[in-house]
Amino acid sequence: MAAEARDILYGIHAIQEALRSDQRPFERILMAEGRREREVAEVLRLAARRGVPVELAGRAELTELAGTPHHQGLVAVVTRRMYLGLGELLARLRGTKVPALLLADGVEDPANLGAMVRSAEVLGFHGVIIPRRRAAGVTPAVVRASAGAAEHLPIAQVGNMTQAIARLKDEGLWIVGFDASAEVACFEADLLGPVGIVVGSEGRGIRRLVREQCDLLVSVPVSGRVSSLNVAAASAVAMYEVMRQRWVARGSGEERAGEGEEEVE
Repeated sequence: MAAEARDILYGIHAIQEALRSDQRPFERILMAEGRREREVAEVLRLAARRGVPVELAGRAELTELAGTPHHQGLVAVVTRRMYLGLGELLARLRGTKVPALLLADGVEDPANLGAMVRSAEVLGFHGVIIPRRRAAGVTPAVVRASAGAAEHLPIAQVGNMTQAIARLKDEGLWIVGFDASAEVACFEADLLGPVGIVVGSEGRGIRRLVREQCDLLVSVPVSGRVSSLNVAAASAVAMYEVMRQRWVARGSGEERAGEGEEEVE
């Protein structure tokens, strides 16, 4: 495996979920000498099932490979992640009656992006879209922060977020931007149809051109002295509200594909 074509994953959950997802070939896994095998038993089982060699190494070597001492005694050498294009993501949504996507407009902190991807995967969103420039990519740090969820969720990288939104709207998605200054609370908005949730970068929020492309702007109501949630927490609230409305509608038999839409075609 060429050096330029590989990633170094680290941490138990990140490696475990990468093995489970079966999306990336593994070159090898390095385990710290003296690491208690019972604590990584599932990783070892999955590695054996896939025929991935597990080698013992000193913690200093693992730290050098991972670029951090916070590797939990486990490092994996894998192929570099390949992002989807927007067309590929939409192709995966064919037949999905009520798609839900998260659009992260310029999130720069890997910890925030990882937390957002984790929430999206746990809550049942169908994919995440990120810009190619001026934003965090799905690095090993993001995979670890997502507890491995990034290995399961389709993630598309686009060159122009406003053009991507226009394409999503053509496909029948309702684009909802989360903005702390919006007068409409997210709990008052109808989020039942096919939806793309847009959240902005830390500090700056959604960029102006992206904001102008949104069909609706909503906010997360707050009542404390701090004026807003950070982007990872706000996006979790946003995605939970989308799914909460769907769960309630499903229970009452009112779930729908959207205004005049049957499914993504």
